[in-house]
Amino acid sequence: HLYARLLEKREEVSDELDSVVESQVAMLLKGGPSALAEAKSLINRVAGPDDDTRRDLRQATAEIIARLRASDEGQEGLGAFLDKRPPRWDKSQ
Repeated sequence: HLYARLLEKREEVSDELDSVVESQVAMLLKGGPSALAEAKSLINRVAGPDDDTRRDLRQATAEIIARLRASDEGQEGLGAFLDKRPPRWDKSQ
């Protein structure tokens, strides 16, 4: 009986995990392609940095954000947000 309850609980957790993963993936897919590529690159750079590297990363992050916001993609994303419409790259609609 305990084994059966554990299997049942495992299935519930698995279903919840699938739902959370699907939700996160859907959210990520709505991001601009260039912004997503920069985010992936930044995540790889952040793994295990020392103090000097963290300072450099803060500066690099600010520069990346400024560049992306000023780009055509960034302007499209902001315009879409303000117009309450999906951006051109969002294929989920």
